[in-house]
Amino acid sequence: MKRILKLFAVLFMLTTLSVSCNKEIILTNNDGDDNSITKTIGSTDYYWYQGKKIFLKQVETRSFIIFRVSDKQSLISSLKKRGVVLDSSNMHPYTISPMNFNEGASKIFSDCEWADVNINHKTALLIPEVIYASPYYSDNGWEFPLTNLVYVHFNGYSELFLLEKFAKECNAIILGQYPITSNVFIMYIVLCTKDSKGNALDVSNWLYDKKCFRAVEPGFISARVASGS
Repeated sequence: MKRILKLFAVLFMLTTLSVSCNKEIILTNNDGDDNSITKTIGSTDYYWYQGKKIFLKQVETRSFIIFRVSDKQSLISSLKKRGVVLDSSNMHPYTISPMNFNEGASKIFSDCEWADVNINHKTALLIPEVIYASPYYSDNGWEFPLTNLVYVHFNGYSELFLLEKFAKECNAIILGQYPITSNVFIMYIVLCTKDSKGNALDVSNWLYDKKCFRAVEPGFISARVASGS
């Protein structure tokens, strides 16, 4: 639990991924073949932190989804057919704040919202209006969602071509560089969609296993950090 909280604090400090009072998410600032990707992506839920594997307990009936605002009513209907009610209180703006990003990549998630829905994320992925879905996890009664973000730390720009190669292999999207005020490392943000070979946790673990980067971390939303508790 302490390791999870520590990771949340680091992500919050470095990327300013926050949930405000109205639940708005603000996003600021060894080579493998396809077979090796398939074997790694979709494996047991865990992430790597400071060289240690931290296991997570998945909430089977709750998920984080992203959808286009223009598809909102259609999404509500699709969920209703599956016995799930989604109202406006569970819908929140998905916003990417100014950073050195890939303009084409940022447009993929423009005019989007995210929602907390009471449905398994695998079922959510079958809904046409959903452009990304991932699980919630729990720890001592506290539930928190996995987002669609992966944070990749470089020692130098020479590693960027490797990230471009690997992102293409797993069909993830490089959003761009986060302008951190550090002379120690460089950080890039990678986005996952429902067409990626896994969610942000899967892709993060696969990139970590390449042993090419300083650090690779999946993006969670910490309600405790965001609320200041």
